[in-house]
Amino acid sequence: MRRRYFFYGTLRSGFWNNHYINRQRGPNLAVTTDLFRLFIGDHGIPFLVKDPTGYPIIGEVWELDIATQDLIYRLEQGYDHGDFDVVLANGEKVQATLFYANSLESSVYGTKNDIEETSGDYAKNRRSREP
Repeated sequence: MRRRYFFYGTLRSGFWNNHYINRQRGPNLAVTTDLFRLFIGDHGIPFLVKDPTGYPIIGEVWELDIATQDLIYRLEQGYDHGDFDVVLANGEKVQATLFYANSLESSVYGTKNDIEETSGDYAKNRRSREP
């Protein structure tokens, strides 16, 4: 059974982990309705922290088959996940599974050197830092 997933970082189109999902259905540009904070870890790995004082996150919704879902859960192990409302570019509200950390301290990649990307868009951050 296919399920929707919201990806905000390296699984997005044009980034190095997209090859895991690029044969699935997507992408559909979307934004979260829940608020998070987006951090970029030491190795350029993004992660979200659920935070009511945060901001909406921009990403992509993909529909994954079961085999790809299993692969993504292995790739994202250590993070919490849940179903959240997201709004697609066409205005439709859908639920999608999203991976996140409950706190900065509980993140797999969290360190004292993390950079917060307050635009809520990892792709914008990466484009602005590339030569």
